Amino acid sequence: MTAPVALALCIGVVLALVAGWWLRGLYLERGFSQGDPSYAFYGDLLGPIGAKSTYETEIVLTNPHVLLYLGLNNAGPSLGENPRDVPVPPAMAAVLNQTANDNQANFPFHHFFVDSSNYTGLGEATAAFGLARLLQATGRSAHLTGARFLNWDAARQEQLVILGAPHESAFVQSTLSAANFTIGYDSIHNAHPLPGEQADYAKSGHGGAGEDYGLIWMTKSPSGARTLVLAGLSSAGTAGVGDFFSDPEKMRPVYKQLRALSKTGAFPESWQVLLRIEVREFVPVKVSPIAMRITQGS
Repeated sequence: MTAPVALALCIGVVLALVAGWWLRGLYLERGFSQGDPSYAFYGDLLGPIGAKSTYETEIVLTNPHVLLYLGLNNAGPSLGENPRDVPVPPAMAAVLNQTANDNQANFPFHHFFVDSSNYTGLGEATAAFGLARLLQATGRSAHLTGARFLNWDAARQEQLVILGAPHESAFVQSTLSAANFTIGYDSIHNAHPLPGEQADYAKSGHGGAGEDYGLIWMTKSPSGARTLVLAGLSSAGTAGVGDFFSDPEKMRPVYKQLRALSKTGAFPESWQVLLRIEVREFVPVKVSPIAMRITQGS
């Protein structure tokens, strides 16, 4: 294994802050309306999402590729023999063992196992929890699933709430239509900057502190179903976006601005809100809206 490959694998393990969930059977029960008028404006923001209609609603957690560091009693497959099972050289294992748990460190052989089926980011899980509470407070409901279970038939028949960066799901990338703000791997591109705006917003920082960016994006599929994207450039950023969207005190001013931007007088069906997220110890501590757009001629 070359040094760059070994370094990349090591970085992948360090960045894999994930929560393992089995998602296929989970369901968020329909909540009852609390009668709280502070949530009333979400009727416009959410539209048909989570409401009784001909479409079901799916809350979709992205499934990033995760490298699991495993201790083994035997050598396992050789490098290149199985692309999902990568042997770790003894010198690299000696370094990783310093932070591994005792069981892993004490095995004679070590491997990275690539898993893209059973994990999601901690920030995505946090956002799902906040969104579930919002849906219950507004008398709505949704199923919870992973992006790997999606297909075109489901997309035509269901409203979708995507939690996490689109680049972590090939299906999501192929489904979303073009819009002013586009989420990349480490930045959000602004296709048509207005005065005072930047063309690109890139995450920055060191260790557990830094600045992230995220997007609240409501759009429509070709069949007319709604798709809501709540995503940051990192998992912590996604947690910040989810918390912001689910908090009526934070979202109410944004709602008013979006309504004011509409040229038709009605609340727009497709729109985007760009957010700046301040992160400390991988936890979002401050989220601020910095730009918004009405899209698709709304």
